[in-house]
Amino acid sequence: MNYQIENLRPDEFEKLAFYLLDDMGFKNLEWRKGGEGVSATDGGRDLSGKYAKVEPDDSIVLENWWVEVKHRSNTLKKSTVQSIILNSAARKDVDVFAVFTNNVISNSTLDWIKEFQNTYPKPRVVVWQKHDLERILRKYPKTASLFFLGSLTLPEQLESIKQRFWNNLGYPTISEVELFWKNFSSLSWDGSELLPFILADYAMDGIYHRKWGFVIDEELLIKTLLVGLINVPFLVVRSEQQGQDQRPFMRGVEYLLQIALIRLDLNKVVDLLLNMYNYTEFSSPRPTELYNFILHPLISNIYSNLIRNCSKDCERYGINSSISDELGYSYFHKFVRNDEKENDDTEPFVLISLDTYKCKLDLVPVEVHCPISEDVPENIIEKPVLTRFLGIIQNVLQKRIAIVADSSK
Repeated sequence: MNYQIENLRPDEFEKLAFYLLDDMGFKNLEWRKGGEGVSATDGGRDLSGKYAKVEPDDSIVLENWWVEVKHRSNTLKKSTVQSIILNSAARKDVDVFAVFTNNVISNSTLDWIKEFQNTYPKPRVVVWQKHDLERILRKYPKTASLFFLGSLTLPEQLESIKQRFWNNLGYPTISEVELFWKNFSSLSWDGSELLPFILADYAMDGIYHRKWGFVIDEELLIKTLLVGLINVPFLVVRSEQQGQDQRPFMRGVEYLLQIALIRLDLNKVVDLLLNMYNYTEFSSPRPTELYNFILHPLISNIYSNLIRNCSKDCERYGINSSISDELGYSYFHKFVRNDEKENDDTEPFVLISLDTYKCKLDLVPVEVHCPISEDVPENIIEKPVLTRFLGIIQNVLQKRIAIVADSSK
């Protein structure tokens, strides 16, 4: 694959070297600005860092690297290479001296380097020419995608997006979401790849236009839901550390849980939730508190959304808030194929109960308290309790979706 390294500007090429070293695991990277020349960053020792090298006996040696980045429109001159290598040889604290070039180095220059190494084994000299960098970039799609996104195949781009999310909580961009939605059926997905796209669509309010829950098969739905559930603690903690909004994480997993209740048997969903860690390679028992930490806020928020949105046209309940009086089923549109989004309200509300009126969905008789107005109990992970509450969510969703689908005809 041609990454067209030769088309990068000098500053872009040096930035590529920095990002690539960081992707490789270099620590204490320093980016030094050089002197006059083609680029203000192209001169002197451009980059330095430390690399942990694992020896055959599993011991670790920390190598001190100096990196010279040379952007040239032609072959890098032998005299230039000789000068920078001889300068580095005077430093006793340098273990490896590397030359990165966007072009090539002549065979006579490479022969001189071999002769130099025979006389001066330290520092070890590493030369990465254009073709070397192209080969190396194939192993580091995250860096490659930052500079040559159009040169990556779709599977390579997908791998890069996955790494970006799980390493740095970086969402796919809107153009990436649209690209992979368009090409969804041509790719082989796993849950850790799909979840970032669903969360990104929640962050960008696009979940009403791209109905991920209806294009994935049952197996991928289950895998993605489990990836989301198991990683809720990780996502919440990392987002707090980075000052990111947690809502897309939580709402994305809530969406997957509701899609599962729409498409799967209730008992199967209950089993998935109560045994989520048994589906991972780390299947050791988890404390009850962890399950409650994951499930209680998810189910509580689903209940809050259901009662607020289901009651909009319900005679039994009235909403006292600043929410618009316009009727509709905006919350439920994301669960219906080929339907458009209306406003999704998230404001606080007060619910006024009028139990003498009939339930629009025929879920409960007159004078019986509507179950979706209940508070989710703390013991939600007890199987009978979880089955009851998820069953209520399932019933409401199925009834409301039928109404929305019928009204859209």
